[in-house]
Amino acid sequence: MTTQQLESFVATEQSSSSLSASSTSRRRAIRRRAYVLLTHVYMLPLAVVATFPLYWLVSTSLKFRGNVLRFPPQWFPNPLTIENYQRLFLTNPFERWYLNSVIIAVGATLGAVVSAILVAYGFARCRFVGREFWFSLVLATMMVPESVLIIPRFILMRALGWIDTWIPLILPAYLGGGAFNIFLLRQFMRTIPYELDEAAKIDGASGFVILWQLLVPNLKPAVAVVAVFTAIGNWNSFMAPLVYINTTEKLPVAVGIRMVLAGTQVGPQNTGAMMAGSTLITLPVVLIFAAAQKYFMRGIVMTGLSGR
Repeated sequence: MTTQQLESFVATEQSSSSLSASSTSRRRAIRRRAYVLLTHVYMLPLAVVATFPLYWLVSTSLKFRGNVLRFPPQWFPNPLTIENYQRLFLTNPFERWYLNSVIIAVGATLGAVVSAILVAYGFARCRFVGREFWFSLVLATMMVPESVLIIPRFILMRALGWIDTWIPLILPAYLGGGAFNIFLLRQFMRTIPYELDEAAKIDGASGFVILWQLLVPNLKPAVAVVAVFTAIGNWNSFMAPLVYINTTEKLPVAVGIRMVLAGTQVGPQNTGAMMAGSTLITLPVVLIFAAAQKYFMRGIVMTGLSGR
């Protein structure tokens, strides 16, 4: 084989190899587009089903009372009206209930986040006798049903004179923040190299400085998960306020909205007002998730709560 023939053969081989690579790349691109298309086709009906209750809630709150329980149902409110919202605020201390829920949710969330960070730091970074035993005991409390604790807690709060106050709804959050929050932050904290703590100690940093200036900035995803779960849980809390609060003006909005129907027959007037109140209750939850979505989703993935 001459040099010219050899060069021609090499050029042919390179050209066929390039065409093969281009064809493979094209097939992969087609498969990727088909996968994305099928994913959207599959997820779109699920998204519609998931968001339909929210749409029905908002649309019903904007209907006239005669169209609320109409059959067949009116899918689009025509005409739009805010009479249900006006009736809600005129016949009930709804703004007071709303403010009560804000105070309770913010106070409990702040206490849960701070105290859970402190307890998780002790279990993750401090060495003491029986550490694993006490941590297992904390996890064991997650297996105790809340219904079992209602009566003992009520007896304790009554003995302390805290019935009909917000203290039973806020103070327990400052006593560790809950077993789930402690476990989540402790596991996340253990993924941060301990060498960072040792380097900070060599530089003269105390344990408090190491926690708040070194570890906490790296805990933002996990803290976001704890804060969102705690805030939503306290915002939607129904049983605890129902047990501890007796005065109507001190009720949170989740219990107060039930008062809209209390002692009356369920009808279009009360149903429309209840839908309006439920819409206003749902709004902060949506805003909280939208504001913390970046860190929340990152924390879900990094802490393994997504199930993967």
